[in-house]
Amino acid sequence: MDDFESGMYFIMEPREEICKIETTYLYGRVKNVGTKTVDYIRIRNLNQSNLTLAWIEAKTTFAKPKSSGFDAAIDDVVKKFVHSLELFASVMMNKILDDKSELEKFRHIYETASFQMILVVKTHKYEWLSRVQDALQSKLTRHCKIWNIEPNKDILVFNEEGAAQHQLIRKPI
Repeated sequence: MDDFESGMYFIMEPREEICKIETTYLYGRVKNVGTKTVDYIRIRNLNQSNLTLAWIEAKTTFAKPKSSGFDAAIDDVVKKFVHSLELFASVMMNKILDDKSELEKFRHIYETASFQMILVVKTHKYEWLSRVQDALQSKLTRHCKIWNIEPNKDILVFNEEGAAQHQLIRKPI
């Protein structure tokens, strides 16, 4: 079954490889203190030797590069990525002992998986995607070093068409 988020149908199969963080019991416990989170964490099997955990944020629209709201929009997405990584780490490090956490399903691969941060903006023009990606890479540099994330390879921005090509969403009709 797919999940409708930000005007797109995100593929939710296989179920054991994806978690909608915003609906978890754990996030319900921490959201009232200003914690933000991405929409999904999912396992992406990009090649046989290495699994990837992808943090995915979905938006219907996004500020245009060089517009007055662009920096604030970038900062909001960065906060969601960083808070989500922190929440994930707290579960993996047993700092939050909560057997109800859906994040536990990723425990078997978290030590060896690479990480990706993916922003999907439904209505964004293709020519704007690289500027958004550049801004995210710049703002996340320190976090990329800490988490061994390769910014040029692991911070990605897609519009609806690109997300469908990468099998994150169902192809729009």
